[in-house]
Amino acid sequence: MMSRRFVHVLVSNIIGRPCTFTLHSINASSFFYPERPSRFAATVEDDLLPQPAMSFYHPGSPPEYYGSMDFMPLGRNRNGIVGVDHRGRAILYDTAVPAVRIMPKLHVPKSSPISIAAGDSLYVMNSRLEPPQRHTFEALVHGLLPDCCTKGWFWRSLPPPPYVYNPDYSEDDHEYDDEGEIFEPYEIRAYAVVGDSQIWISTAGAGTYSFDTASGVWSKHGKWSLPFRGGVEYVPEHKLWFGFSSEDRRFCACDLTCEEEEQPSLHKVWELDLRLPQGWIPIKPYLVPLGSGKFCIVQLFTTSEVVISAAGYRCHKSEMFAVLTGVEVENVDGMGLHMIKHKSKRYCLDGKFIKHVI
Repeated sequence: MMSRRFVHVLVSNIIGRPCTFTLHSINASSFFYPERPSRFAATVEDDLLPQPAMSFYHPGSPPEYYGSMDFMPLGRNRNGIVGVDHRGRAILYDTAVPAVRIMPKLHVPKSSPISIAAGDSLYVMNSRLEPPQRHTFEALVHGLLPDCCTKGWFWRSLPPPPYVYNPDYSEDDHEYDDEGEIFEPYEIRAYAVVGDSQIWISTAGAGTYSFDTASGVWSKHGKWSLPFRGGVEYVPEHKLWFGFSSEDRRFCACDLTCEEEEQPSLHKVWELDLRLPQGWIPIKPYLVPLGSGKFCIVQLFTTSEVVISAAGYRCHKSEMFAVLTGVEVENVDGMGLHMIKHKSKRYCLDGKFIKHVI
């Protein structure tokens, strides 16, 4: 049985006025067949996003609409969605009630942040950490308020990972990979919750570190980096971590509890085999855990074609859309882990783009 009822898709609408971020809650069961499919379904169905369950105004002012918002899951079942703008102002939308709560402001606004839901708290840090500055790593926790006898939500400032204190460290360091793309060795490229109290982060340049949420102490695991890209999800039914591979962003699994000092190796890698048409350019994947070994894999694509305008000019026309696929992973006797692919649905965005998927 799935522990999550909905997949929440946050869409940025920069065309209409006023600019908004709309929250679309898709029934997670719609991506799964009632019974196990006999074979992979290679077809992709077209579908429409449901009407917005909630809209958030853009934090900027017309006509420029400067600034933006980041959205992050909160809570063990991720029923809470925290929105934080470029000034650090925050709100909480509880999808289960539903209701909105004003939240305390971050000590310092975050740039391209990563967010990690651990227990009932939310941990936020810059993906590119600046040389030692205060408040680059913060936790949203509920408890006794500082200098107060009542309980509530507040941001707690936490120490950054030790590598930012290296005299040679700079968040602006970058190289070029074999394809000529910019490669930032100190960007946090993968992150996960391991055990009850450890948050792991991984970079190519500094290696892999863990932060103990109970003691507030950082530890280094090695110079190696995790074989994942982006957030990693633990599935207790299989005692493995699932995410996207660092090399080609394929759906994969890995055991992070190995005590070896070498880089953990991928346990299993799967291909979705969507048989996409030519010209579909992948942008970014998201992984949404649904419980009981089930996931929704979200893949963003864009297309581009040359069209002739009414005035006779050659123009590039692009379209962005999302493909959401339901998959489940089971342990088959004698065969090990096996991925079962269910339904795939395509959602056209009509000039909008997806800000986040929770």
